[in-house]
Amino acid sequence: MTTTPSALTNMPVDRLTEAKLSGTGVFDVLMRATKAHLEEEFGKNRIKGQEYSQVYLGSLTAVLEQSLRFLLDKDKTHFEVALIEAQVRLADAQVLLVEKQIEREDQEAALRAAQTAKLIRETELIDKQELLMDSQIEVSTQTIAKGVIEITNLGIQSSLLNAQVNLTTAQKTSTDAQSALVIQKTLTEKAQIQGTGVDENSVVGKQKNLYTAQTNGFLRDSEQKVAKLLTDSWVVRRTTDEGTLAGNQNLLKDETIGLAIQKMMAGVGVTVTPSPDV
Repeated sequence: MTTTPSALTNMPVDRLTEAKLSGTGVFDVLMRATKAHLEEEFGKNRIKGQEYSQVYLGSLTAVLEQSLRFLLDKDKTHFEVALIEAQVRLADAQVLLVEKQIEREDQEAALRAAQTAKLIRETELIDKQELLMDSQIEVSTQTIAKGVIEITNLGIQSSLLNAQVNLTTAQKTSTDAQSALVIQKTLTEKAQIQGTGVDENSVVGKQKNLYTAQTNGFLRDSEQKVAKLLTDSWVVRRTTDEGTLAGNQNLLKDETIGLAIQKMMAGVGVTVTPSPDV
C-alpha cells in the first residue's frame, strides 16, 4: 500500500507514535516488540554488532511502514465497512423504495383494474341504457303507429258510418219517395175510378175537372140541342097552326122558359133570379 501525504496529514500522530519508548502508538508497540526480539538474538550472539545496526534500521523502516499501513488499512476498513453499511442501508432503502414502487405499482394496477372494471360496468350500463332507450323508442313508435292505425280506423269507421247513415238516409228518402209515389199512384188510380182524394190543382185533378166540364158541356149541349129541336118543332107547329099554345103540357110557357134560361146561366157561372113582369 502506498502512503499518500493527505492520508498521513489527516491521521492523528498519537495513533502512530507518542514519541516515547513507552508510548501506546502502533509504531511504539511494534518497535518494543522488535527491539525485544533483536536484543534476544543479539544476546545469543546470533546477530553481531555491525549486523545489529543494519537489522535494527531495516526493522525500524519495516515497522514504520507496517504501522502506517496498519493504521491506514484500519481506517480504510472502517471507512469501507461504513461505506458497505451505507451501501447496505442504501440498498435497503432502494429495496424499500422498490418495494414501495412495486406496492405503488400494484396499487396503481389495482386502481387501473378497478377503473377498468368500473369503465366496463359503466359501458355495460350505457349499453343497457341504450338498449332500454331503443326498446322504449320502439315501444313508443309501435304505440304511435298503433294510435295512427286506430285513428285511421276510427276515421274509416266514421266515414263508413257516415256513408251508411247517408245511404240509410238516401234509402229512407228513396223509400219515402217510392212510398209517396206508390201512394200517389194509388190515389191516381183510385181517382181514375173513384174521383176522390185528388187535389184539384194536380194534373189528374185538372184532367178530372176537364173531363167533368167536358161531360157537363156535352150534357148541356145535348140539352140545348134537344130543347132547340123541340122548340123549333113547336115554332113550326105554331106557324102552321095558331091553335098550338104554350102550356104546362109542352113546358113552353114563360115561366118554364125562364127557369130553363136561369139553369143555363147558372151553368156558365151567372146567377139570375126571375122577377114578375111590371
